[in-house]
Amino acid sequence: MPNTFPQKNKEKDFAEDPVWRTFDALPESIKDILTGTAFEKRIDAIAGEEEVTEKVPDILRISEEVLLGTLPIRKFVQTLQGRARLTEGQARTIGYAIRDQIFAEAARDLARIHHTSRPPSTPPPHAPTPKIEGNTVDLS
Repeated sequence: MPNTFPQKNKEKDFAEDPVWRTFDALPESIKDILTGTAFEKRIDAIAGEEEVTEKVPDILRISEEVLLGTLPIRKFVQTLQGRARLTEGQARTIGYAIRDQIFAEAARDLARIHHTSRPPSTPPPHAPTPKIEGNTVDLS
């Protein structure tokens, strides 16, 4: 008996999936993190240090959202605490460890995706030097 169900073009459906369109638009540095084998292993090790390995799936999902640009990076620790049900201390420790060990590999691209910038290491050359006279400061 022939198949009478309508056939979908699976490649077309796959290409139209918003998650995959978002992934395709990502910089290579972020794609490398998301598709690399080290990503999950690092998250597992970080969670293990805080003795919350049962939370790894939630921590992975939240970290992926930051890498995809769908969760603002400034809400990362707060989201870890709320959605992964971590204590404030655990969320902060895990969030900072992920930032330093994983997100740092693509810091510039993440800043661009999240429309943030790193503060300059030196003040801009056009910044006026304040003149201090008595108890007042002249910024002109």
